[in-house]
Amino acid sequence: MKINLVAYTRVAAGLAPKPPVSQRVDSPIEGFLSAHVTDLLEKANKDDAMPPGRFNDPEVRDLFQLLYQGSDDDFPGATLQLAERLIAVMNGRTREGLLLALRADGDAGRVAGLLKLQVVAEHGAVLERLDSGELQLSAVTDMLEKPGDLQKGALVTRSLPPDEVYCADRLVTAAHYFPEAFGIRLFAKPSAATKTFFEVAHRVAPEQMAEIAARWPALESGYTRDVIGRLAAEVPDLTQEMQEEMIERLADSPRSVVRLDTGRRVKETYKIGGITLSGPIEEMVGGVHVQERPEGGWTITLNSSDEPSPVYTSTMAR
Repeated sequence: MKINLVAYTRVAAGLAPKPPVSQRVDSPIEGFLSAHVTDLLEKANKDDAMPPGRFNDPEVRDLFQLLYQGSDDDFPGATLQLAERLIAVMNGRTREGLLLALRADGDAGRVAGLLKLQVVAEHGAVLERLDSGELQLSAVTDMLEKPGDLQKGALVTRSLPPDEVYCADRLVTAAHYFPEAFGIRLFAKPSAATKTFFEVAHRVAPEQMAEIAARWPALESGYTRDVIGRLAAEVPDLTQEMQEEMIERLADSPRSVVRLDTGRRVKETYKIGGITLSGPIEEMVGGVHVQERPEGGWTITLNSSDEPSPVYTSTMAR
């Protein structure tokens, strides 16, 4: 991968970012950055990877396009504006680091975007010297996150439309500030989307769950609305009102569900104290019945055409 342009600036809560430092790209730093970019793109295209995010802010989308195809003079200015947006949402719990913008060309075409590189040890003085331009980035790569350990990054590529972006945020449960700073909307990965779909279906259409589970594997994967429409054609009791409520709930979930992969197998599980009852959902919804008792408590019934036989195992007592 050929790194054509690089600029970086220090980012930290309350910091006024300095104009980004344009960096000469020598072989060590080119290899270091190429490895980071390659790793992010490979993870973005793995099975069960999160779909590309979407820019909700047209201004940010345009700034990323300047990184992608703007002039050399546009590049530092776009980097500075993006750094200002990131710093504006950082607080005392967010770690300082270097926000590095790059443009590169490889076998799959052009890629451009941002990497937030954190110092893996306490080397604040090094960050300050980098920020002032006194040090070359290649001199301190050993102090920065190694490829594969990158916490946060956002890349646009030739394969994506301008309003979509690959966004890596490994600390998604604790730190949402990186995608929020750039108005990037993130979506549920396929496994999480499937889980959320069946949770929503159970709340909205509990009486239709057996048919929904039975029809699921034969449906064509696709956008949420399309899949639910195809499902409704197979399950007549799934009313238009139910469909719209499911679509709305899926869109409003913490990670919006925009696509459904019907090739994913689904298990249903009940936990009752130390007992776990689990199996393929198409068998569970037809064979397991939950009923509230008038005197209090619940009864779970499992119907079987075969005589149940217990199997015993043992584990070391703790």
